[in-house]
Amino acid sequence: MLPSVEQSYCVQCLSMVKGSEVIGTLGRSITFYLQRLEGEAAAWSFHNDVIVTVKFGDPPEATFFDDNYKPRLAFPNNGSALTISQLRMEDAGTYTAKSSGVKTTFTLHIYRELSVPTVTCMVQNCSASICRYILHCTTSGSSSGNVSYIWSMGSLRKHGATMLVEESLLDEPLLTCTVQNPVSSSNITIISLTALCADAGAESAVGGLLLLLLLTVAPCCFSPRLEDLPFDLEAPLGTSLPPPFSWWEQPGCI
Repeated sequence: MLPSVEQSYCVQCLSMVKGSEVIGTLGRSITFYLQRLEGEAAAWSFHNDVIVTVKFGDPPEATFFDDNYKPRLAFPNNGSALTISQLRMEDAGTYTAKSSGVKTTFTLHIYRELSVPTVTCMVQNCSASICRYILHCTTSGSSSGNVSYIWSMGSLRKHGATMLVEESLLDEPLLTCTVQNPVSSSNITIISLTALCADAGAESAVGGLLLLLLLTVAPCCFSPRLEDLPFDLEAPLGTSLPPPFSWWEQPGCI
């Protein structure tokens, strides 16, 4: 597969904060900032359990109620902020800071950085001098959710992990699959569709022989259609052509 694709990788190194909704990256750090300071100290809780109290000052004074957090917490801005390093998936949840009756709540969401995606050729169908390919794009890290897949070719765009490509489009700009989640984005570009689908072509030839035998024995029943495959599929990118297989019947069929 290496000769047939180009790979690129980009990760947002900084976490994003929007109001009380905070997005963090697994293994990195996140900081909660208190906008209103009341009194001399703040008590930080996770899911309503106090984990640390911090007395404001330079340096701030911290008293831990859960020593498991001690190696990973820091208190910048004279104790008016809380930094959690080496984020874990179990760190996701609600954090609350209380200071002299003032309550500030943060909801932390954590996502994994997505790896460079992999494109596989699941089906190759060639007939009447035109080949159609079913491509599927996957990436590790998608188990943390909220992953989008975007296929692009020139100015054309299609959403979804699976797509159908026609050989007639091969003279167009290179085909790229991009995967995104709230903390990272990466993509893979197909350089040679023929090389990528070489193995799928051999499997398709065997499938075509079996289909020919089926039609020879029962020529009036049906042929498989692409919409019965275990994934969603639309017409080829940039075309309005129907899928290359469809149900059909003739008189006398049961």
